[in-house]
Amino acid sequence: MLKRVMISDFEHFQPSLRKETLDTIKEFGFNTPTEVQKVVIPAFLDRKDVIVQSQTGSGKTLSFLIPLFEIIKRERESIEKKEVYGIIISPTRELAHQIYDIAKIFCKHFNMTIGLLTGGIDMSTLEEEMKKGANIVVGTAGRIEEVIVNKLFELEWNNVEVLILDEGDRMIEMGFSQSMTRIICHLPKQRRTGLFSATMPKELNKFVIAGCRNPYKIQISNDNTLTPISLANEYCIVPYEIKMQTLIRVLKESKDKKIVVFVLTCDQVDYIYNIIKILHQEGYLKEKEIYSIHGKVKQINRDKVIKKFEESCEAILICTDVLARGMDFDNINYIIQYDPPQDPKTYIHRVGRTARMGSIGHSLIFLGTLEKSFILLMEKKNVKIIERTIERNEEEEKEYFNKIREICCKNRTVFKKSQNAFVSFCKGYGEHQCKYIFAIKKLVYNEVAKGMCLVKMPKIQEVKRMGIKYEEEMSIEENEIPFADERLEQQRQERGKKRKEKGV
Repeated sequence: MLKRVMISDFEHFQPSLRKETLDTIKEFGFNTPTEVQKVVIPAFLDRKDVIVQSQTGSGKTLSFLIPLFEIIKRERESIEKKEVYGIIISPTRELAHQIYDIAKIFCKHFNMTIGLLTGGIDMSTLEEEMKKGANIVVGTAGRIEEVIVNKLFELEWNNVEVLILDEGDRMIEMGFSQSMTRIICHLPKQRRTGLFSATMPKELNKFVIAGCRNPYKIQISNDNTLTPISLANEYCIVPYEIKMQTLIRVLKESKDKKIVVFVLTCDQVDYIYNIIKILHQEGYLKEKEIYSIHGKVKQINRDKVIKKFEESCEAILICTDVLARGMDFDNINYIIQYDPPQDPKTYIHRVGRTARMGSIGHSLIFLGTLEKSFILLMEKKNVKIIERTIERNEEEEKEYFNKIREICCKNRTVFKKSQNAFVSFCKGYGEHQCKYIFAIKKLVYNEVAKGMCLVKMPKIQEVKRMGIKYEEEMSIEENEIPFADERLEQQRQERGKKRKEKGV
């Protein structure tokens, strides 16, 4: 643990920062460096490799971009567009895109070229982009490894001055260990390396040994807690049978806020998004834009959603953990964890989307009546969560329950999504790492189905085996439910007519 450094503004760093850097910082509108920036930037500029553990939202992106550009400018008398001088590796495409957009502003002031190397971009497009040069490369481990090992795009990697591994713990979790090792093996040893991570699992040690020379270890925290002090961190015990109704109520009461709702599976995202969207259109949730994103959404569409959400003042984004790491949105007021994460470590990264850079944030996690032990687990990890009680309103709960079922009975698309959401949730619940807390054997399927406001319960294997009968089952058959989209409904009617004519 390092002592806090008394630096009031960016102009008082030692060694001092270049005019190009100060002009870039001014363009971003930053005046005062954060704690992590006060410690990391001087250490990096003092020719040290750095290993940095810091809370999410602490300003670490600038803490590695500033020294990266300073070091390159100091070491290179001339800049050749095809020579790579700096590499930044991130765990996800979304985070890489965000870092790339910030680094581009630095490149403009430093007169350098920059390239983005991630999956989801075809090789011909990348080839055209790389013709412009890439003094700075930002990307994901797999794609950067592919380009370096196969010597693609005529880029020169022998003059790399700085390597940044961002969200190192996340890259380990996602299985990029081998890719990172191969990348390090292909780079010159005489370089500066920065490893940044919210947590420091043991698996990261081998990268410290392989990639860093006498590293300077930096840990920035507030009273040993892993969440920002400006975060109001709460939990609420929500019975499964009123889970969706409770979410709607919380969203309805959260006025003038920008909200992210984390759920367990992609199918749940699709179902809840459609329900919330229709309720919004019918006046239940006023003055809020509704968005969704998950891992099955194409990259180009993810980027569009992220851009729209960033530009919104009041909005709800429903997503899976694809967004739980690294994305830095402006003014997110509220994180709702509708489902607890499968990996407890992800909790920290979910709540890290709010209370960034000292701003005020609010987080609320829903836990079932048998899941309160999750709070004790998080307390052992130095995460303090206080209880919040939401008074029940049975009349309102019944209204939402009936309304959502009415939507499902009138809209075949939403009905199918409800069925898929139930199946995927039950499967995902069984994959929780903390099975002693989230025990699939203790899951009451009837309560889950009721909490999803299902018209019918899908006949999954567990339901059949246990002989469960859904208490709220409606008599309507699936083939009686029309598509809300007139074109799809017409096609369905025509298919039905043809089957009838054939006697099928």
